[in-house]
Amino acid sequence: MSKTIFILGGYGGVGKRLARLLLAESDAQVIVAGRNRERAESLVAKLNQDFAGERASATVVDAANPEALRTAFQGVDLVLAATPSFANVYSVAYAALKAKADYLDMHFGAHMWEELAPLAPAIKVAERTFITQGGYHPGVPAAMVRFVAPQFSHLRKAIVSMAMSFQIESADVSHALLMGLSDYQSDLFKNGSWRKAKFKDMVKIDFGPPFG
Repeated sequence: MSKTIFILGGYGGVGKRLARLLLAESDAQVIVAGRNRERAESLVAKLNQDFAGERASATVVDAANPEALRTAFQGVDLVLAATPSFANVYSVAYAALKAKADYLDMHFGAHMWEELAPLAPAIKVAERTFITQGGYHPGVPAAMVRFVAPQFSHLRKAIVSMAMSFQIESADVSHALLMGLSDYQSDLFKNGSWRKAKFKDMVKIDFGPPFG
């Protein structure tokens, strides 16, 4: 049975790319959601045309309305939060948990985990998978490290690096990016304890062309 994936902010820069990727690489049903019905329905029409089917659908929901979120998430397998703002991250994640859905957000706020930490016990009891800061740190890389770690008898170190490209498509994206970077801090675990990372601790990685 195919899964149903709900993309909140589905017609935004990140959301529409995720929708296309999911339709191209899976048999999932994709729900494109946001506050603007016209934009959601316009994208869905294009997606269904490009992928010759009816697997994409549109719905209207406001992330600031917890009741609307809980209703919208019913029957959904995965909630993908791709909105530029992370102001409602807790209510979105809580609604996903109540709907018994898994959760992945693409936010990059340095303190995102602090917002979601109170949900950790309930997530564990419900046996759901929740990943925050999807394309950033810790995000998916941390989940991948945890997944592969049991395959080794010893794991001393995991080196995680990334190449990033920002496409600023709206004022909301610009604001979220500036807010996320304004108080960004890195921590380093070394010799059995944590300390603030310094510039000299940075590891240089050559990804090769076209990234460098």
